[in-house]
Order: sequence, then C-alpha cells, then structure tokens
Amino acid sequence: MKKKLLIFLFLIFIITGCNNTNTPTNEVQKLFLNYTSLSSDLLIQLDRVIDGEILTDEQNAKYKEVLKRQYEDLQYKVKDEVINDDIAIVSTEIEVYNLKKAIKESDEYLENNREEFYLNDEFSNELFWNYKLDKMYNTNERITYTLDLSLTKIDDTWHLDELLETDRQKIHGLY
Repeated sequence: MKKKLLIFLFLIFIITGCNNTNTPTNEVQKLFLNYTSLSSDLLIQLDRVIDGEILTDEQNAKYKEVLKRQYEDLQYKVKDEVINDDIAIVSTEIEVYNLKKAIKESDEYLENNREEFYLNDEFSNELFWNYKLDKMYNTNERITYTLDLSLTKIDDTWHLDELLETDRQKIHGLY
C-alpha cells in the first residue's frame, strides 16, 4: 500500500512539476509581484530613479518611501492576452497613486506662495522639495492606467520586453 501511495505521489509531483507555467500572463504577474513585494532588483532600480534628483540624504529617503508606498499599493488586473506566434501583448489595468497631480499641485502652490519657500531672503529648493515630497507621500488619490506589455518567446520561454518609458511613468503615477 505504501509503495502505491508513493508512486501516486511521485506521479502527481512529476505531472504538476511539468506544467508550463511560463505564459505571457504569468510573466506579467511576476513583474507586478516584483513591484508589490519590493524585490531586490526593483530596489536597485529605485535607487537609480532617485539618484537623478539633487536631494539631501533625508529627502532621498523620503522619496524612496514615496515610491515604495506606490509599489506596495499598486493594484493590477490582467485584461487580455493576445499571442501571435512568438510575440504576445498582455493588456493590464493598473491603479496607482496620482503622484503627477501631487507634483502639479505643489508646483502651483509654489507659484502662488513662493515667499513660503524663502530662507534668509533666498529661495530654498530644500524647503520646496520637503513640501513636495510630503504632498506626494500623503496623497491618497488614485489613477487608473492601461498598459499593453509586450513579450517575446525565446527558446520556448516567454520574456517580458523592455518596458516603455511611458509604462514606467504610469507605474510611478507620473504619466
């Protein structure tokens, strides 16, 4: 009886282990799992995004928290998958914090209240960035975007193509 049970379990293991879980939709789901779980690769990319700004160490940390929050709270739904030979398009709807609006409102506030950001009779970029980062971090307004992500099949394995810059901006809520 034990032998039959072991053989049965072994066959189940082989059958489930051999299922092809590499589909275009699964690859897109892995991408978003990397965002929501803050994978180490993603955190390295995050540092590169932040390095593009001239900020204090404290502001860098705050900006990182803004984007981590964005990634962790990202919601997505796969809407459609179209496969044509070795090319696939997966349409996905994402919902993210509307950081673009928070930045725009910060810039408008600066235009109308510039004197609030002066320190010793000189405009303080640091004060303004502190204001802007607080506004970004505290925004709860969300926006929905559609992404059409392309994938290519290489050696019977689906690979996500390089994200377009507009797709990255949408994921960051900056489009």
